[in-house]
Amino acid sequence: MLELIDTFLDLVETRNFNRTAERLGITQSTASARIRALERSVGAILFQRGRRGAGLTPAGVRFESYARAMKLSWNMARQEIGVLDRYDAILRIATQVSLADRLIHEWVSWLRRQLPTTAIHVEADYSARMISDIMFGNLDVGVVYTPQYLPDLEYELLMEEPFQLVATREIAIEDLDPADYVRVSYSPLFDKAHADLLPHLHRPPVSVGLGSLALRFLREGGAKAAYLPRATASRLVAELGFHVVRGAAEIDQPVYVVTRIRQRHHPPIRKALSALKLIASS
Repeated sequence: MLELIDTFLDLVETRNFNRTAERLGITQSTASARIRALERSVGAILFQRGRRGAGLTPAGVRFESYARAMKLSWNMARQEIGVLDRYDAILRIATQVSLADRLIHEWVSWLRRQLPTTAIHVEADYSARMISDIMFGNLDVGVVYTPQYLPDLEYELLMEEPFQLVATREIAIEDLDPADYVRVSYSPLFDKAHADLLPHLHRPPVSVGLGSLALRFLREGGAKAAYLPRATASRLVAELGFHVVRGAAEIDQPVYVVTRIRQRHHPPIRKALSALKLIASS
């Protein structure tokens, strides 16, 4: 079955049976036979064949996320089985990318002390991907900005993360030129609050999806102001002479911790949640 999944995912990229066959080191007829076998297994046509190549059918579009999850599950299963030769269990945790600097080091250090026979796998990702991985059992605990209320998932408000508008020079909000500003899209909720508070800054020439990119723009002169997590903003003010923009309101971003309901009371996960709450409250 894994060969069929690999062929499907490669064909999703190439949209060409000959190209996929070349990349996988098989014949074109073998690639076609694998896709037909996969279609028989799932009971639906996944690709529409034509002169311009192979395009995904609606069923194929739906199946792609499952295929990627199956491949990820297989890779993680191989990793986990190898790890379990030396450890009693493996705990897989992840945080929103912009929270990694604040949470990960202390969280992992605490877990290593409290769970010495448990291996820890750590990632930083976006809410949708973390939630998908938890749904498919590829992740145990996720710290997210944007919950998606799906069956078998439990969310708990962990904290409110404040964001401050900082600039490379002292300036008031009414004097900030949109051309000097980089907007960071942290989450849909953050975007709405930003649009309500600062409509004149909501569509600047540059916007990014990562706080780390905005920070790089600030440091390298590509922008002069951006909203950053308060902890990051305070560090920039103290160490690099940045300034909090006068008159700019803070924007609070709710942070949630998500687990699968049926796994929430497993001892390693329970301890991971307890540690996370302590760190978030400090």
